[in-house]
Amino acid sequence: MWSLNVLPSTLIDTLYISNYVDTIGGYFAHYRTFHRIDTIDKANTEIHINENDSLQITIINLDSLTHDFTIDGVLDSNNNIYSGDTANFTLSFSSIGSYRYYSSYAYGKLLSASGIILVGYDNYKKFYWNLFDQQSTLTDSIAHGWIDSIPPSYHPELFSINNSIYPDILSDSTGHVVGNVGDTLIIAIINSGNMAHSLHFHGYHVKILDAKINNHIVGWDKDTFPVVMNERITVMLIPDKEGMYPVHDHNLISVNTGGYPGGMITSLMISP
Repeated sequence: MWSLNVLPSTLIDTLYISNYVDTIGGYFAHYRTFHRIDTIDKANTEIHINENDSLQITIINLDSLTHDFTIDGVLDSNNNIYSGDTANFTLSFSSIGSYRYYSSYAYGKLLSASGIILVGYDNYKKFYWNLFDQQSTLTDSIAHGWIDSIPPSYHPELFSINNSIYPDILSDSTGHVVGNVGDTLIIAIINSGNMAHSLHFHGYHVKILDAKINNHIVGWDKDTFPVVMNERITVMLIPDKEGMYPVHDHNLISVNTGGYPGGMITSLMISP
């Protein structure tokens, strides 16, 4: 009996890194992001590659400061990309799951220059949640390189998913989970912020397929689980009923950016 083998291929992509300022939920803040178009975008671009494929990626630094391109366990942070310069990388991944790419410079990663690469799960609907928190009054000093770490007095007011707060996240097709009863839905989650978060699902449990740091939680079926700093998690949701249900950080301070409900909340919209 013959079987069809799909040969590995290479995904070719280009990301730009830029800095920008924005007012989110009434707070003014500096951000840095990786994005696909050569104009500033407040969300870091999500990347999906099929299992066994490789990634050929070009990074163009539009910022005035030096950055690098780091992926934990895949690409070390020893590749400076100076202002106005371009760097090229060809990467392969040893297993399916969620990975985090970022600029390891403090003025990059502390200001959200951090995004998701999801490997595998080729035949399923996929969604991406990039969690971020920051104290707005720190961002100017971080952006200019005057401080390079989060102080013990850290008191964040900005909490977001994909650099959007609720209800704006509902217009983000990558972050607002939409499906039907019985679908297999894959959600890639990273914590790009500066504190741990705990995601709570209403309506459903999810199976944790992959966790790079707290890997003892792999295999759990849970409606609430921790997402520690720098974590990369992949979960599977198979809805058993229709409805619209929220998902949010269980730390209530995180759902008040811009007023309550706001901040780190999104929803699941499940049709029959």
